[in-house]
Amino acid sequence: RLLADSLDISRGLVYLDNAHSRNADRKKVILEKSYSHLTKILKEVGTMEKLELEIDRRIDELNKHRQDKGEKPCNECTRTYAMLQEVTKAACRHICGDLTLVHTEPRSDICDESVTSFYKAGLKSEIIEEHQIVPYNPLSLCDYHPILIEGKACKDSRDPADVAKIIHLQLQRHFAKSSPIKKPKLIIIQGDQWEEKGKGIAAISRLLADSL
Repeated sequence: RLLADSLDISRGLVYLDNAHSRNADRKKVILEKSYSHLTKILKEVGTMEKLELEIDRRIDELNKHRQDKGEKPCNECTRTYAMLQEVTKAACRHICGDLTLVHTEPRSDICDESVTSFYKAGLKSEIIEEHQIVPYNPLSLCDYHPILIEGKACKDSRDPADVAKIIHLQLQRHFAKSSPIKKPKLIIIQGDQWEEKGKGIAAISRLLADSL
């Protein structure tokens, strides 16, 4: 939801059955396809069998590891949702010609026994390629152009809106004269406490973050 809102794009839904469809989140959903509809398409183009074999091979490997640890085999839900995940990707690529896959954590943190880990089966069965995967890397300071604002805190009696407008104009002039900034801008604050009266640098930096 948050990504759809921040990127200002709609969402599509792929569902397993009526119960799965009934409980699905449909905010901003403009297109729906059933799992059975997508599997039919993949069977017609000869992709489905290859994908199923690779997923079953991976499940066999996981079950062997689990057996070695004295644990029970993967439950049926693992295969069900792994198939849903990889069939969705395969069908999207076939129908649309391309796709982008993004994970919500670094690859090193993805549990080998999770459904997410079955993207490896997708890679091996060639339904997706490495260049189509956007790695999740937590942002660091080097990803930004920092802007530091220094000045009085609560002792500043001026209207912060007036000060922010002046600084905003000065920054815009500065950026226009300097080399183009390719990185996103980031206002750096230094622990300035927010005052209820909304004065000083804490208020000014908030206004600048909104205006920039």
